[in-house]
Amino acid sequence: MQMPLRIMTRGFDLLEEIDSCESLQITRSWSGLGRIDLRINRYMQGADKLQRGHIIFPHNHLNKAYIIRHKEIELDENGKVTENWVIIASPLKSWMEQRITYPPGHTAYDNKQADAQTVMHHYITNNVINPLDPERVLPSIVMGENLLRGIDVSWQSRFKVLAEDIE
Repeated sequence: MQMPLRIMTRGFDLLEEIDSCESLQITRSWSGLGRIDLRINRYMQGADKLQRGHIIFPHNHLNKAYIIRHKEIELDENGKVTENWVIIASPLKSWMEQRITYPPGHTAYDNKQADAQTVMHHYITNNVINPLDPERVLPSIVMGENLLRGIDVSWQSRFKVLAEDIE
């Protein structure tokens, strides 16, 4: 690995910085989520901090943060335990998979017509950042400035997975 990998809590407190690993593969997806596949010696300093729910990102690349979703011990070709952990992490935008779009109380569907970025901001704000039910807030989510990008769209949503709607 060329640059260090930082490990943080979900509250963005730095836990550790790892300088090397067995392998790191980043799979990007234009319309999907993508993921990181990481193999690391489980006895390496800091490897114990690679836990489900922790956030990892390459040093100083905060826009490329991933949340650890899966961790298992690697097996060799004979099915024997190796010294490596296999870590799978999803980009932070995968948090949008945890929310279903709720329509406002006065209508069956949440309708929005505007440029594409404004429509996405609308659904994220109403279902993640500032929903009617405070129990639905995902803490630490902050949206960037709305630059009014994209073509005008007319969208409606009702009990759909938010990640699929904003895709």
